[in-house]
Amino acid sequence: MMQELENDHRGHTIFLHASGPAPGPWVASFSAWRIEPNNTYRAVIQGAASGVFDSVNSAHYAAFAEARARLDDLLGPA
Repeated sequence: MMQELENDHRGHTIFLHASGPAPGPWVASFSAWRIEPNNTYRAVIQGAASGVFDSVNSAHYAAFAEARARLDDLLGPA
């Protein structure tokens, strides 16, 4: 599933996390890091997606959508 999501958004790498017991439910969180010219990273934002999810995939999708939206709000128009 993670291969389906583009983890580079506007020069930032998004890391997704899902936490919960093996059968679920799951909560989702994320962090986004700016890619620096010297191949280092600088933390920009972190947060959690609202809600509880039935699967790891749905938790990742929600966290990804939230991370992209927050980055877009922070960075302004592309």
